[in-house]
Amino acid sequence: MRATEEEAVDALRAILRRAVDRHEAEAILLSGGLDTSVLALLAHERGSAQKAVTVVLDGAYAPDLTYARKVAQRFQLEHHVIRLPEADALGTLPEVIAVLRSFDPALPNDLVIYTALKEAKKLGITSVMTGDGADELFAGYTYLFDLSTDDLSRYIQNIAGMMQFSSNKLGAALGLEIQQPYCDSALVDFALALKPELKVRERAGIVYGKWLVRRAFEAELGEIAWRAKDPIEVGSGTAQLRSVIRSRISDAAFEAKKRAYKLAFMNKEHLYFYELYRAVVGELPEPGRDAESVCPLCKVELPAAQLHCDRCGFSQPIERYLGKGTGRGESERSQKYLLARLAYTKVPAAMVRTMCLHPLAYEHLKKVLDTKEIVGADESCEYYPCHYTGQDCTWCFCPFYPCEDEEPGGRWVEREDGSRVWGCSTCFWIHHPEVAAEVLAECIASGILSVADLEQQPEEVKRIFERIKQRYPPTPER
Repeated sequence: MRATEEEAVDALRAILRRAVDRHEAEAILLSGGLDTSVLALLAHERGSAQKAVTVVLDGAYAPDLTYARKVAQRFQLEHHVIRLPEADALGTLPEVIAVLRSFDPALPNDLVIYTALKEAKKLGITSVMTGDGADELFAGYTYLFDLSTDDLSRYIQNIAGMMQFSSNKLGAALGLEIQQPYCDSALVDFALALKPELKVRERAGIVYGKWLVRRAFEAELGEIAWRAKDPIEVGSGTAQLRSVIRSRISDAAFEAKKRAYKLAFMNKEHLYFYELYRAVVGELPEPGRDAESVCPLCKVELPAAQLHCDRCGFSQPIERYLGKGTGRGESERSQKYLLARLAYTKVPAAMVRTMCLHPLAYEHLKKVLDTKEIVGADESCEYYPCHYTGQDCTWCFCPFYPCEDEEPGGRWVEREDGSRVWGCSTCFWIHHPEVAAEVLAECIASGILSVADLEQQPEEVKRIFERIKQRYPPTPER
């Protein structure tokens, strides 16, 4: 589609409005992000979907709640907020695993969807609208931002035919009808014909995906139209469950269980989910003698052309979805690729985002690694000094988090239920000018030149940390 931007804006508004008409539902799973806020606006215009459900982890940082409340109030939705206690969240995971028959690392995302759908069921709601498909079709994921325009078009073209979402399985299990306006065939056709320059673009120094969607509805949504993309688990706060789970599994136990199960788990949460899977689903099925393809991680049989394992979450590198060749060591690279990132949904292609990086952290680290400049003391920051006067602010977001090393000053924070979360508010080490400069120099010398490098080379990043710690040992003065 070679229409001007304004023509494309008008076309998108019309097509999406018709899609919402065709996919009418009684309620919306509302995150307060761009995609569901647009649906809330359009449903309000036609007088449908008068209820909304939002789930957050009780006591956790959950930015979705603030935005969802604004949207619900603006569009006069009956808003049901579920504050999920940590114990209940962990206790519900087996139910989610039983339905999805999966121990994918993305389960904290699915937990939110399942909890919201259960609440809708309790309210007597029979149909629910979700924002599934917008990120896939309009390039909402940050890992797509660095692709060439040709590769971006090719990737979206390929993924459009593979999209699948956990909300469908979870809704079916609960007897709920799931409506997905962004997956409407007319909207899919529009998105595939849209030139990539209208999907990813920079504004005020920040790169945005879903550019055209933001432009099309910024008049009605205001600041929400330009809200950064959060994974479901970040927006809802359920990402905090990862720290809780990690605190319950020692390094020794993790290594021992990897050997015992003969599975290369991506992290401790993956092991935890697998053991729940074994308890509620059973052992992994053996591949048949004539299996054309087997998952490199969990060894279950896969359809020959499938690049993502629904069972364990393994995904091939993005190059495979671009139709590019394979090479030696691909299984190892694929595992590292997924380990360093977090799937938003059950979309083959690792619809993914950095595991530990909040979007603000991603943007800050990207700026530092792109400019390769030391920031020094940023006295213009409203939070300065957050550690001490004269601190270096280059690594406002630490590239080593969570290092789980108490020497530099970080520590485990005990919670009321006995679990622990890694805290670094007492770590001053990386904010000393000589340490901050050395970290940047080491990153450059070691080929860590982008956030993608930071994500995909965790072992090298760990080695950088250890080298600098030897050169500049943490002391009371540092």
